[in-house]
Amino acid sequence: MEKHEIRQLYGRKAKSKLVIERWGLTQIDVDDEDHHRFLCEVEIYNDGDIGEESYKVNLIMENFKSGMNITWHREKVNYDYTLLEKDRVKISANSNMPIFPQETLNVLRFTLDLPKNQIVTLNDVKVTIILFYSNGEDKMDTDLLKLEEKIYSNFNQRDN
Repeated sequence: MEKHEIRQLYGRKAKSKLVIERWGLTQIDVDDEDHHRFLCEVEIYNDGDIGEESYKVNLIMENFKSGMNITWHREKVNYDYTLLEKDRVKISANSNMPIFPQETLNVLRFTLDLPKNQIVTLNDVKVTIILFYSNGEDKMDTDLLKLEEKIYSNFNQRDN
């Protein structure tokens, strides 16, 4: 071990501080007559003094409706999907690379499909994002009502 690494272990004044930088749900144009497709992404930021190698992001959707579908690329082996209850799901991403000070990483990216032929809405879906890391955690709660109003106004404009 180098001298500076030993000093960091004793004083531990230099710490990582991870925060949820932003998350979003963006409409994707697809040639699918049966579904509306959205891209969901979560980005984290290291506002600390040192890098962090161990972190995990959980995105929990409550009031998840029948007919909604979540997919991601097969090479994302650090992702996991858990059905917590009949209408509550958790999508997790474990760290697969370090995040350095003042760096932003996109740590979770998946698609959400909503069937067009059913009345499936996002207005009562609640999203909780929790970021766990070695020095603490960060949490963000939101619902999708305002987002849904914007999304469906865009759909109506396109359909006309």
